[in-house]
Amino acid sequence: MKMSVLQPASGTADDKQAPVAAHWKPVDLKLRDSFTTDSGECELVEQIRHKIVPLFATRNVDLKTTCIPHQATAARPTLRLEVLAPDDVQHPAEAPQAAR
Repeated sequence: MKMSVLQPASGTADDKQAPVAAHWKPVDLKLRDSFTTDSGECELVEQIRHKIVPLFATRNVDLKTTCIPHQATAARPTLRLEVLAPDDVQHPAEAPQAAR
């Protein structure tokens, strides 16, 4: 898979692309709502944190987990972070609808 992702502007002459208006968007990763987690769910969240999150411009990454490999647990893993996202002006279809 090949993707283009936003990166904060460095403010130097090395920037090859025109700046894009963007903001930090909070993300709260939630898998399923159940009393217990599957044995692999906790490990999946840890792998997302360590292998996928670094591919994006993020900040304030907070992973809370008490994983025990190959065991179900009642403690739900949580992954919260902020990701750099384009402003709504760039994507008008995502803008909130005006009241009529």
